[in-house]
Amino acid sequence: MDKVFIQDLNVETLIGLYPWEQQVKQPMVINLELGWDMRKAAATGDLQYTLNYAEVVERVHRFCREHQHILLESFSDDLARILIQQFNVPWLKLAVGKTTTITAARQVGIEIERSAGDYASE
Repeated sequence: MDKVFIQDLNVETLIGLYPWEQQVKQPMVINLELGWDMRKAAATGDLQYTLNYAEVVERVHRFCREHQHILLESFSDDLARILIQQFNVPWLKLAVGKTTTITAARQVGIEIERSAGDYASE
């Protein structure tokens, strides 16, 4: 399976358990790998068969603006669901890092992998 990747996407969102975290947007870094069959785009040179990564980036930014989460786990799963369903990707890997949580670390976070089958019943 081919992949489209987006690395070190800087976003800001309301996330966290503590009251101050629910009031102040925090910087985070997102890395994405999205499964995509690129053979038809390669064979035809037709943009309609590509995964438009600019649209994916815009959707991630909009998600960050419009949603608030307590946990990185729920943030990540909700974002994965939206991207899989909106862009019809068969699978993705998503890493989300908070950059200001632990001062001794550049970032801390989680990584998940999801497939379209994980959300098929929704």
